[in-house]
Amino acid sequence: MNLVSTYRADPKGIIDCSAAFNQAITTGGVTIIPPGTYRLTNNTIPINGKSVKLIGAGRGAVIVNVYTTTGDVFSIGDGVAVPSLTTISGIQFVAKETRVDGYVIRSRNAHDIRLSDIGIDYDGVHTFSGGVSIEGGPSQYIAHLDNFSFGHITGAAISLGAGITWARDVHISHGTIGYCGVGWQFLAASGIYAHDVSIIKSSSVGVLFRPGDGSVVKYVCLDRLLAET
Repeated sequence: MNLVSTYRADPKGIIDCSAAFNQAITTGGVTIIPPGTYRLTNNTIPINGKSVKLIGAGRGAVIVNVYTTTGDVFSIGDGVAVPSLTTISGIQFVAKETRVDGYVIRSRNAHDIRLSDIGIDYDGVHTFSGGVSIEGGPSQYIAHLDNFSFGHITGAAISLGAGITWARDVHISHGTIGYCGVGWQFLAASGIYAHDVSIIKSSSVGVLFRPGDGSVVKYVCLDRLLAET
């Protein structure tokens, strides 16, 4: 399936493409996103099914301009549903309005998700409040994030866990994070392996370990990680 030819998305960035994304996700399977600029004006696009794969032509070729100010852009799972085998790749997300909360991609209680070749940045003025959050859940395990570039995010570029809900078996590699509030925060996590990640110019802290009451962060291996403020 093709986001433009099958689901009639506008690749020129003029017409809202939220309905096309929602239809592709509801249908499931692989949806190719051709080069172009795509406009999103809906607050959140949910992914609650299995084997949803949104494959962009590359973050240098597929630009998704986000015009909403609250909520997540893509929400993989709602904490109850158990989405699995989800892939989002080859997309550059650009904030066109300043967002006051939410993440670009939030995953909850999802199994085997893959986020690859993802870019998140501002438009020179407007910023995202959060980048990628993997929040765990009773059925969550295995998440991959690689080949990414996140910049100019007011909150955390990457967040693992939420409350007492652990993010488990997360692999993160080959990415850069720059000019964010917090580069990477660990709230509740177990079994984290990361390598070849650079975090620069964080306004608060590069890497933050902050488990809350009843939470733990354990079994973390960070290899070839650069973090500076």
